[in-house]
Amino acid sequence: MSNYGIVTSTYVEKSALAEVARWNDNLKRHTLYTVCDSLQDIWGLYKGQRPVVTGPTPIKLGSTVPYDAAVGAQVSPQLFNWVPVSYPASYAGLTPQLADTWNPKTMSIAQMVTWGATELKSRIEATPGTFALVGYGVGAMVCSAALQEMQQQSSSLRSRFTDCIAAVMFSNGCREEYVTYPGGTDPGGAGILPQASTGVKGMIRNTNTPSWWWEMAAVNDPVANCPIDTSGQVINVVAEALLNVTGSRDLMAQLAKTIITLKKTGSTWQSIAGKLTNKTANASALTWAQRVFALNPSPHNVYSLNTLPSLPTGLPGMKESSTYLDAAVAYINLRGTTISPR
Repeated sequence: MSNYGIVTSTYVEKSALAEVARWNDNLKRHTLYTVCDSLQDIWGLYKGQRPVVTGPTPIKLGSTVPYDAAVGAQVSPQLFNWVPVSYPASYAGLTPQLADTWNPKTMSIAQMVTWGATELKSRIEATPGTFALVGYGVGAMVCSAALQEMQQQSSSLRSRFTDCIAAVMFSNGCREEYVTYPGGTDPGGAGILPQASTGVKGMIRNTNTPSWWWEMAAVNDPVANCPIDTSGQVINVVAEALLNVTGSRDLMAQLAKTIITLKKTGSTWQSIAGKLTNKTANASALTWAQRVFALNPSPHNVYSLNTLPSLPTGLPGMKESSTYLDAAVAYINLRGTTISPR
């Protein structure tokens, strides 16, 4: 358990959910790291009180369930040890005593991503063997930071690139343009974060995305499907600025401020206005933001309910009624079956 770094020994209710005994049964398994969105519980608990995902048996899931935890609860326990990653974003809605020394209310989303990336990196480095990644929202940005580390020649994670057997991201702000899943319908656009050759890992778009890295990106998801024209560049700049604002606890709420920011001339706008000189692009960006952030429910929140626009190539068991979540579980299990743990 110490290698996985799940929780402190006094946090009994979450330790119990970890099925620690199974990790010590001398059977070799892959590790599945899951990273949740902001204001969500790493185990898929609802408001910290009752389980809404309860094991490998598929159940009907509402939009409040973090998809990363839903995958973790439903993949085969014979194939994977499920390890949710604790980081400040996952504690942003909890009481201070549960947050330990973290104070997420005073942190920016960008700081939370960096903290989460450091935690995930330390877990991967401390645990040998094959592993998979599943992330949602801010958690997908954390996982993307790990991918960017694994792709960097000078990184200590570079040697673990070949150990990563699969990854599924839901609503990833770092999504490389056009990347989806094999056989997937291109939703257009890219993640809302800027494309850059250098920058803070997890706060820039992925590049050279591996074939085993699947992106679940619905049409009109404002986080994963930002336009890639000049209006998109406006959104990238504004989103990056807002995600660096201290106290930005909720990813969607923070990004929705894009609308207000583009309308006003306050201090936040003034700090970035010098970078945005194309009035036509600014107007188009505002139109896009007003439209996608007004959708209710947001495509960002319904990956467990919405059916796939097209079925993944070579993934058994999929049917017309299969959801993005169904495909994620099936894909992780398939990779866990076809690749021997080491």
